[in-house]
Amino acid sequence: MSQLLNLESENSPLKKASLVFKDDNMGDFELAFRELTTELAMKINETDKLKLELEELRHENYELSGQLEKLKKTSEEFTYSFGILKQNSQDLEKKYYQKRDALTKLQLQYKIEASKNNSLREDWQKMTVEKADLIRKLAAFEEKQRHDLNYIHKITQKLGQLKIAQEMIQGDVQKVKEDMTCMNTLTKSIDLAQDNEKKFEELYDIIQNLKTEKSILEQENIKYKAKAEKLEFYVIGNEPLLKETNLAAKVFLNQCQRTSENLRQQIVMQNDMIQHLTEKLGKENKANLKLLTTNEIKEQELTVLKEKIRKLQKSRNSLELWISDSESE
Repeated sequence: MSQLLNLESENSPLKKASLVFKDDNMGDFELAFRELTTELAMKINETDKLKLELEELRHENYELSGQLEKLKKTSEEFTYSFGILKQNSQDLEKKYYQKRDALTKLQLQYKIEASKNNSLREDWQKMTVEKADLIRKLAAFEEKQRHDLNYIHKITQKLGQLKIAQEMIQGDVQKVKEDMTCMNTLTKSIDLAQDNEKKFEELYDIIQNLKTEKSILEQENIKYKAKAEKLEFYVIGNEPLLKETNLAAKVFLNQCQRTSENLRQQIVMQNDMIQHLTEKLGKENKANLKLLTTNEIKEQELTVLKEKIRKLQKSRNSLELWISDSESE
């Protein structure tokens, strides 16, 4: 309709036709009429297109109305579902908190494991670096070993000669040292054995003297016993003497009894002393035997130790010589 109204505008062909008609210019009128007819046909065509678009819009409006109904139904279903979800929200909330706590614990465990993994990764990196360093050192060592083997191959004969000479000298020196050590040890053992032998001889002499004294005392005791027996027989044969007051006889009898008792006590003391010294002599003898056994064991240990020292000295000297020759090369 707006397009039809535009026909009456000042620049429209109809206006131009009226103006031309006033001027009585028919040629221009026909031309303007043709233009008007053409423009009218174009407007009609545009009107048809607008009608077609209007129908399409109506059809779209119908489809949109159907979609709106569907949306309403969907909204109702959503509202119903939302109500169900709302009813289950408490359980879901509890489950949510449980899941959240579990997730928190899991995250904490994950962080701990991640920290452990980082530590292990750092250790592994350190080990990798150390391994590479060891491989490098091993390669350098192998190279040095090959180099050293070449040097050793060159100086083998010279090293053997020097080693033989040095071993001979060191063997002589070591032998002298060992002889001195053995002499010192044996000297101490001999001195100790001599001291023990002197003690043994002294104890033996003491025991012999005590045995002699014991024999003398036993003989005297036998004599006094014989005298006492004779006196006893005399007294028994002369009982009247016991009844009479004979002071000299009583004194003599008492003296004989005391002498006999003293001799008996001295014999007991001598026996005890001999027993004590005999036991002491046995202990000293055992000590001497033990000392001899200990000396033999010490001598064996000393021999083994000397052999070990000799081997160690030999190895050390060989190593020192090899190092010295290597440094000189």
